[in-house]
Order: sequence, then structure tokens, then C-alpha cells
Amino acid sequence: VSALPTMTVLSRVRTPGAFCHNTGVTADDRVAVTTDESGGGHLAIWDIADKRNPVKLAEYNANPAAIIHNAFVLGNFVHCAYYTEGYR
Repeated sequence: VSALPTMTVLSRVRTPGAFCHNTGVTADDRVAVTTDESGGGHLAIWDIADKRNPVKLAEYNANPAAIIHNAFVLGNFVHCAYYTEGYR
């Protein structure tokens, strides 16, 4: 059994709903999207070009009562799944 590699935390951010469930990144590793899987959970978009200083660029909330599940980035689009709002 080999030892696991040591990981280094580069930064920490508080997501809008403080309940991050999922993160997706762009192919160039410069933008990340996070989802807060809770009632009124947000999708947040982050500039992560400087890994030590992520900057929130935008938020999206389909419905204040909705729960977002996962999001992933494909090309220039973010694909989101919600429990009650379907695919966005």
C-alpha cells in the first residue's frame, strides 16, 4: 500500500449558500462553478486563474425555493441539474 500524496490548500472561499456540494471547472482551469445543494441554493461562478485568490464573478438562482444538485462545464456552457427545476 502506497502513501497518499500530501495535498496543499491554496485558498478557501465561502460559497453563497455556504453548502458547497459540487464544483466544475473549465477546460483551461481558469473558471469554476459551485453549487450549494440547499433550498434556495445558488450556482456561483468564480475566476480561479489565481488559485490563491478566487474571485466570485456571478451567481444564478433559478428559483428561491429550488435545490440545485450538480453543475458541470462543457465548452462555454454550464449544465445544471435541479431537483425540481429540471435541467438548465
